[in-house]
Amino acid sequence: MKYGHFLEDGLLQMMLRDTAVKGDADSVQWLIEVGADVNTKNSEGFTALMAASFKGHADVAQLLIGAGADVNAKENEGATVLMAAASGGHADVAQLLIGAGADVNAQDSKGFTALMATAFNGYVDVAQLLIGAGADANAQDSKGLTALMNAAGKSHADVAQLLIKTGVNVSAKDSKGFMALMHAAVEGHANVAQLLVEAGADVNVQDNKGFTALMAAAAKGHADVAELLIEAGTDVNAKNSESFTALMPAAGKGHAGAVRLLIGAGADVNAQDSKGFTALMAAAVKGHADVVELLIGAGADANAKNSAGFTALMPAAGKGHADAVRLLIGAGADVNAKNSKGFTALMPAAGKGHADAVRLLIEADANVNAQDSKGFTALMFAAAKGDADVARLLIEAGADVHARDNAGSTALDFARDSGGRGFLLRALRSSEIVSILREAGAR
Repeated sequence: MKYGHFLEDGLLQMMLRDTAVKGDADSVQWLIEVGADVNTKNSEGFTALMAASFKGHADVAQLLIGAGADVNAKENEGATVLMAAASGGHADVAQLLIGAGADVNAQDSKGFTALMATAFNGYVDVAQLLIGAGADANAQDSKGLTALMNAAGKSHADVAQLLIKTGVNVSAKDSKGFMALMHAAVEGHANVAQLLVEAGADVNVQDNKGFTALMAAAAKGHADVAELLIEAGTDVNAKNSESFTALMPAAGKGHAGAVRLLIGAGADVNAQDSKGFTALMAAAVKGHADVVELLIGAGADANAKNSAGFTALMPAAGKGHADAVRLLIGAGADVNAKNSKGFTALMPAAGKGHADAVRLLIEADANVNAQDSKGFTALMFAAAKGDADVARLLIEAGADVHARDNAGSTALDFARDSGGRGFLLRALRSSEIVSILREAGAR
C-alpha cells in the first residue's frame, strides 16, 4: 500500500535525500515504498543516489538502484554518481554502480572523469576498478589534465604506478604544455618524478613558455627532484622563452641547495636572460647572501650589467642588503659603475636610507660626488629622503654640499622640499638635514 498521498511530493524527495546521505537504509526503504521518486533532483541537481554514493553508503545505493535510480544522472555541473563515489574513494559503491551500467568515461562540464577524481584523491583501489571497467586512462579535461597528471601533482605514487603499468601516455601535455613530470617537479614529489623518468618521460621537454621540469623544481627549491632530473640527463643550461635558466629562479628564491647542485652540474653562472639579468643579480636584489657567495665562488661576474646597465651591486645596495654588498665588493664589483641613467650603487642606497650599505660603499672608495643623468648626487637623494645619518656619512666622506643638478637645485633645496608636504615627522627631518647641510657650508 502506498502512503505517499499523505505527504507532499517535495517533502518526500527531501526526506529521501536526507536519509540517503545519512545512510539510513530503513528510512530509505520506507520512503521508496510510499512513493518517493528516486530520481528527483534538488536545486543543485543532486539525486539521492549521488548523496549516498558520495558518503559511501553501499546498502542505501543498492536500494536506490533496485528502485530504478539513474546511475548515470548528472548534477548541474555534469558530475555523475560514479564520480561522487570515486572522489570519496568508495570502491564498493563504485562496483555497484559499474555493475548497474554506470558510464566509466562520462565527463562533467569541465571534462573531468571518475578516474581523474580518484587519481586526484589517491584511491588506488577505485582507480584499479575503473581501469578494469574500461576507463580511458588518457582522457583529458578541458585544461588538458589527465589522471596521471592529477596523481603526479598530489604525490599519489601508487596511483601513478598503476596508470603507468596500464600503458598511459607519460608524455601527454596539458593546455600549458605541462607533462605529468612537470606537475611532480613543481610540487616536489621526487617519488613520482622517479617513476615517470623510469617510464620514459622526456626530462628536457619544455612547456608553452619554454620551462623545463628542472626549472620548475629549482624555482621551488626541490633539490631532490632537481638531482634526479640531472642524473637523468636534463640540460641544466636550457633556456625558456625569456632566456631564463634553472639557476636564475633558484638563486632569486634563495634556494642555496638547488643552486649548489646546479653549479656542480655545470650550470652557467654568467648566463643572462632576455633583459640581461644574471643569477647573481637575482640573488643580490633579494639579499640572499649565501647564494651570492656560492655564485661568486663559482666565477659569477660581479660587474655584469643587464640591458638597463644595472650591476648586481646596485639593487643590493638599493635594498640595503649589506651582507650581499660586502660580498660583491669583495669580489671586485665596481662601486662606481653607472647604469643607463647614470645611477651608481651609492645613490639608491642613500636615497633609501641604508646607512650600512652607504658606509660599505664609501669605504670601498665610491665617488660621493658622482652625478646621474639629471645631475642628482647621493647627497641630494639623502636630503630628499630626510635621512640625517646618511647625509652625515656622505658629508664626512667629502660630498659637495654646493653641487647642483641639471635644474640648478642643491641638496639644501631638496632638503627644504622634503619637509613641505604637511607631515610633522618629515618636517622635523627636513629641519635636521637643513641644519646639517648649513653646518657644512651650504647656503
